[in-house]
Amino acid sequence: MFLKINPGQILDNLRIHFNDDQMWGVNLILALIMFGVALGITVDDFKRLFQNPKIFMTGILAQFVLFPFLAYLLVNVLNPYPSIA
Repeated sequence: MFLKINPGQILDNLRIHFNDDQMWGVNLILALIMFGVALGITVDDFKRLFQNPKIFMTGILAQFVLFPFLAYLLVNVLNPYPSIA
């Protein structure tokens, strides 16, 4: 005998609640991670960006056009539960 469980139902019932102190901590950790990533950026990185803007434009195109379009296609083809989509 198999139990029929809707996989989306498990995620639909999952709730994560943060109070104000916990949200402050989450925001602080996120800020530290972003600062750590920014420490790795050098002036040479920006020089390369301006010398070869095709790389930058390819990234922008992928981020704002290609990836949303692929996500739209996947959602329409796979038709997942709303909580999973």
